[in-house]
Amino acid sequence: MHRGELPHSEHVAIVALYDPASGEILHWHYCSADDASELPTPHVLESEALDHAMRHAAEEKRKKLSEASFLHVDRQNLKSRGPFKVDMQTRGLVELNPA
Repeated sequence: MHRGELPHSEHVAIVALYDPASGEILHWHYCSADDASELPTPHVLESEALDHAMRHAAEEKRKKLSEASFLHVDRQNLKSRGPFKVDMQTRGLVELNPA
């Protein structure tokens, strides 16, 4: 999965839903806010991400999503467009096929 362009806002929260068995990223979700607004809490961001993913997923992907784990990602760790997976030992992002 490739990540889309993130907004240029300084306030961005990013969460990846991933398969805890394989590290496969199933869904990316982000929220941005201007200086006068607040970002959602991590728990709210996870809830919104799962809700959004489930509403738009094909039926065969919903079981994986219902068992997904969450990884909150610092935008500084997204220097490339990916694709990425989650390293199960470090719980960090690993770029697949780096150039």
